[in-house]
Amino acid sequence: MISRSLVVRIQYKKLDNPLSASLYLKSRAHVLCALPDPQATPDSLQLTIWDLIWMIRHSRINKPLMWLIISAGALSAAAGAYFVRTEYASAALLFIAGASILLSWITHVRLARSGIYFTLSEVLVFLWLVTFGTGIATLLAISEAVIAAYSYWRKENEVLWYNLAVAGSLAGIATVSTGLLVEYFFGVIPEAATMAGDTNLVLLLAVMVGSQFAIRSILLAMHSGAGETREVWKVWFERCLNGFALYVIGGLAAGMILRASHGRDLLLIVVGLLIGGVVFFTYRRYVHEIRQNLERAEAAEKGRAQEARSHVAALEDQIAKLETAEKELSRSEARFRRAAYHDPLTDLPNRRFLELELEKSAGRIRKTANYSFATLYLDLDRFGSINESLGREVADQFLIGIGERLTGLTRENDFLARASDDEFVILLSDVSNEGDALHFADLVRRKLSAPFNIDGKILFANATSGVVVCNSVAGCGDALRKAQIAMQEARSAEKPYLVFDEAMYRSAMNRLQIENDLHGALDRNEFEPYFQPIVDLETLETAGFEALVRWNHPNRGLVPPGEFIPVCEASGMIIPLTQWMIEEGCRTLTKWHQKGGNSSNIFMSVNLSAKDFAGKGLVEHVEHCLKASGIKPSCLKLEITESAIMTNSESAIKMLKELKDLGVMLSIDDFGTGYSSLSYLHRFPVDALKVDRSFVGSMEFGSENGEIVRTVITLAKLLGMKIISEGIETIHQLHQLKILKCEYGQGNLFSVPVRTPEAEAMLDDPNRWRRLDPNAKRISVPSPPLENLPDFHQSTGPVQ
Repeated sequence: MISRSLVVRIQYKKLDNPLSASLYLKSRAHVLCALPDPQATPDSLQLTIWDLIWMIRHSRINKPLMWLIISAGALSAAAGAYFVRTEYASAALLFIAGASILLSWITHVRLARSGIYFTLSEVLVFLWLVTFGTGIATLLAISEAVIAAYSYWRKENEVLWYNLAVAGSLAGIATVSTGLLVEYFFGVIPEAATMAGDTNLVLLLAVMVGSQFAIRSILLAMHSGAGETREVWKVWFERCLNGFALYVIGGLAAGMILRASHGRDLLLIVVGLLIGGVVFFTYRRYVHEIRQNLERAEAAEKGRAQEARSHVAALEDQIAKLETAEKELSRSEARFRRAAYHDPLTDLPNRRFLELELEKSAGRIRKTANYSFATLYLDLDRFGSINESLGREVADQFLIGIGERLTGLTRENDFLARASDDEFVILLSDVSNEGDALHFADLVRRKLSAPFNIDGKILFANATSGVVVCNSVAGCGDALRKAQIAMQEARSAEKPYLVFDEAMYRSAMNRLQIENDLHGALDRNEFEPYFQPIVDLETLETAGFEALVRWNHPNRGLVPPGEFIPVCEASGMIIPLTQWMIEEGCRTLTKWHQKGGNSSNIFMSVNLSAKDFAGKGLVEHVEHCLKASGIKPSCLKLEITESAIMTNSESAIKMLKELKDLGVMLSIDDFGTGYSSLSYLHRFPVDALKVDRSFVGSMEFGSENGEIVRTVITLAKLLGMKIISEGIETIHQLHQLKILKCEYGQGNLFSVPVRTPEAEAMLDDPNRWRRLDPNAKRISVPSPPLENLPDFHQSTGPVQ
C-alpha cells in the first residue's frame, strides 16, 4: 500500500504580500499533505492564508511522524534481516522475488475517493510469510514497496526520497509486526502453517490478514492525515477500509496455494492463481470503472464549479457596478442636497437652510441659559439699477463680491445666508445686547462702502439693515420677519439700520392692511385727483396746478398720502396709479382749456416715481394721453425727484430726452435733498427746478437756508431753468422769495390741495391772491373778498 503525499507548492504569482511569500517558503520546506487524486495539482489548490497557517502549525506534527516512521522502518528492515532463515534461500526464492517486484512495477489499483494505491504483489505478502517466514517476507515487502512507490511517483514526476522511504517503512513495519505477532501465537510461521489443520490455518491466516491490514492502514492514515483537519479514524475509514477485501483475497489465495503446494496438486495451484488473478483484475476493473465514473462526476462538478465561478464573477461585476452606482448616487445626493440648501451663485446657504439654522438657534436658547443671538436682515440699495444698466453678469459678480465681504466679517459660529436676489441675512451667535448687534451692523455698512472693481467698473454698495436680538423662545419665533420689518422701517426712515420694536410690527401690519385694500381700489374708483395751485409770484396769478392723488377709503375715509403712497411704491401699484393720474390730469386740463379766458394757458404738473421712471412704457403712455386729450405738450409738466434720476443717471438722461422730444415740460422735484452734481445737472434736459419745502420752511429762522435757496435760484437762472418753491406757508417766506426773484411758488399760503370744483373756482377768480402783496402787478379782474382768502399767518402743515 502506497500513500500519495507531496509537498504543497503554492505558485509565487498567487502571493500578493510579504506574509504570503513567507508562508510559501515555509510551506515549501515543511508542509506535507495528501492530495485527493493525481489530477489535483498544486495550482488548483484554493488555499487561504489561514489554511497555510494551520498547515505550518501541523507540520510540526507531520515531520516528526515521518521521521519516526522512517526510523521504525529501518529497524524493521534490520529485524527482517536478523530473522532470515537461510534454509529457505533458493532459486525459487529469487524467482518469486523477481516476479513480485515485476508485478509491483506494472500493476496498480487506486481506491476510489482516496490517494491510496495497491499492487498485486501486496497480496503475496501472506504467501511469503507462510512460505519463507518473517525475515524474508519483511525484506521482500520492503523491496516491493520501494519499487512500487518509485514506479508510481515516476509517473507523477514526484520522485522524492522520503516518499520511497515512507512506503518501504510502512511495508516493513506492518510485515515484521504481523510476523512476530503470528509467531507469538502460533509458532514459526512456515511450520505452523504447514502442520495446522484447516481450522487453525484459517485462524492463522485471519490473524495475519487482520494484523497486516490494521498496522499498515493505521500508520498510513496517521501519516496521510497529519496535514489535514479531520480525525485519523475518518481518514482511515475513507481511504483504507476499501482495501480490506484485497487483503482477504490475498490471505485466501496464500492458504489455497499453501495447501496445493504441499499436496503437490499443480492443478489446484494454477486454479488458485487463476482465481486470484481473475478476482484481482476484476476488482481492478471494477475500481477503474468507479474511478472513471468519479472522474466524470468530478469533471462535471468542475464544470459546474467553473460555471458557478463565472456566475460569481458576473455577480461580483454586477455588485461592483451597483457599488459604483451607489457611490455615484451618494455623490449626486450630496450635490442635490447642497443645491437644495445653497445658493448656486454665491455658494452661500439659501433661505431654506437659513430657516433650519434659525430653528437650531431657537433650540440652543431652550437648552442654554443666558444664550441670545441677533438676526441682521440686509437689503442692497439700488441693486436693480445695476442689473438693468450693466447687465446680469456684472450684477452677479457684484453679488459674489458682496457675499465674500460679508463672509470675511462673520465669525466661526455666525451664519451667513442669501435670502433673495439682493438680500442677505446674518445670524450673530452669543450676542449679549443690542449695542453689539448695532456695532456689527455699522461694521457691515462701513465694509460695504468700499468700492468694488467689477471688470474695470467701479461700483459702490449701500445697504439697509434691520436688526432683532433674540434671547427667548417666544422672541425668536418670527426673528426673520421682524428683522425684515426693521429693515423696511429703516429704509422708510432713510437710516442705514434700525432695531426692531413692536411699533414697527404694528406699522407693518397697517401697511399690509393698506396693501390688501389697495388691490382693486383703482377699479372701484376710490382714488380722486386733488389739485394744488402753482402761483406766478410776480403777478400772484394762478399759473398751473399740481395733480395729487387722494384715496377715499370706503371705511377709513380719506387716507393720508404718506400712508398709502410708500405702499404703492413698494408693491409696484404706483405704476398703474401714475398712469391713471396722467390720464386724469390731461382730461381735466382739456376741460379747463376749453373754458377759455385765463384757463387757456395754465399747465398741469404730475409726479413720477422712481419705479415709473425706471419702468417701460412711460414715454408711450404719455404720448397716448397727449394725443387722446389734444392738449399742447408744453402744458403738461412731469416732475421726478432728484434721487430717482440719480439712481441710474445714464438711462435717466435717455428717458428724459425721449419725453422732451414729445414736447412736455420736465421738472426736478425736491431739488437739494439728493446727491446730483453740476456735471450731471447740465446734461438733464429739464425746464425747471423745484426747491424743497425743507429749505423754504426754515428761511425765516436763519440765513443759512436762505443762502441755499438763493444759490439754487441763481443756478437755475444760469442754466436757463425756471424755479418753483414749494411749501410756502407765510407771507414772510413769500416776500423773501419775491426778493430772490423766484418765479413760481406753491404751498398752503395759497391753498391746500382741493377737489376739481374748488380748483375751477380759483381759475374763475384771477385776482384771488392780490391782497397777499399790494405791490403785485395789477390786473383788470376785481379781487375776491378778503374773507374768502386763507389765513396767511397760520401754517397748516405740508400736504402732499
